[in-house]
Amino acid sequence: MAAQTSSYREQIVTILPGQVHTVQFSDTQPNHYYINNLSTSDVYLGITKLPNPTKYDLYVGPSEQRVTGREKGVQQIYLHNDSANPATVELTTFAKPFDPTILLSVSQQSGSAARPSSNIITGFTASLPQGFNHIGSVRVDDLPPIPAGTNTIGKVIIPEPIIIGAMPPIEVTNDPVRAYHHMFDGTVDNAQVVTVDFTPRTVTKFSYITNDDAVNDLFIAFNEDELTAVPGSGYNGVIRLKPGESLSDLGRMASKIKFLRAAGSGAVRMLGV
Repeated sequence: MAAQTSSYREQIVTILPGQVHTVQFSDTQPNHYYINNLSTSDVYLGITKLPNPTKYDLYVGPSEQRVTGREKGVQQIYLHNDSANPATVELTTFAKPFDPTILLSVSQQSGSAARPSSNIITGFTASLPQGFNHIGSVRVDDLPPIPAGTNTIGKVIIPEPIIIGAMPPIEVTNDPVRAYHHMFDGTVDNAQVVTVDFTPRTVTKFSYITNDDAVNDLFIAFNEDELTAVPGSGYNGVIRLKPGESLSDLGRMASKIKFLRAAGSGAVRMLGV
C-alpha cells in the first residue's frame, strides 16, 4: 500500500503594511492553521473572508503564537497586517480530523473585535437600565430530582408540523473580490522576452491570455520560471499557445508573467486579477 502524502506545510510569509496577503495551497487543502508572529505588528487571519481589525477568524498579536482550525479545508487563506511596518509570520498548515476543543485557544469570538483581557471589571460609566438585566451567571446545586413523566426544560412544543418549501441554491466561492487588475495589450516578438511585473501586488487568476497572432506560437512563463528561445517542459514549465489560441479563468498565483514568440511578431492580450 502506498504511503499517504503528508499535508504538513511550513513557510515564512511577509505581509506589507496595511495589506491583505493571500496564501494559496496548490497541492493540499489544510484545515488547521498555526501562526507564529515574528514581528511587532497585529496580524489577522481570515479563512473564508477578507480580514480586518473588526472582522476576522483569528487575531495574533506581536510575538504571539496561535492556532485555529475548522472541519473542512480550504485552498487559500488571507492574512492582514494592521500596522505601518511589514509583518513576518511563520505559517504552519496541515490537515487532520477536526477537534472543536482547539477553538478554546482562540481568544475571541469569530468575526468579532474582542481582544484578550483580564476579565476584571474596574468600573461602570453608566447605571444599568431598568428591566431584567443580568451580570454573569449563577450555578445552582442540589436541585430536587425531576419527577417521571413528560416534563420539559427549555423546550417549546409545537403541536402542528411546519412545512418548509424548497429553498434557492446558494453559490459559494473562495475567490476574493479584487479592487484592482493587471492588463497587457501589446506586441511580442522573438528577439526579446517581454516581462509584466505585478509587484507589490500579486495575481491569483488570469481571466484571459490570448495569442492574437495568426501565424506564430507564443511561449508563456510565470514568476522566475526560465524562458528561452527553446523552452523546456515539465512541472511548472512554460506554456505554449498556438496561433489564435487563448487561456481563460486560469487559477495561477504569480508576481510576474513573461512572453516570447517562437518567430516573428504579433499581438498579445492578458487580464489578471
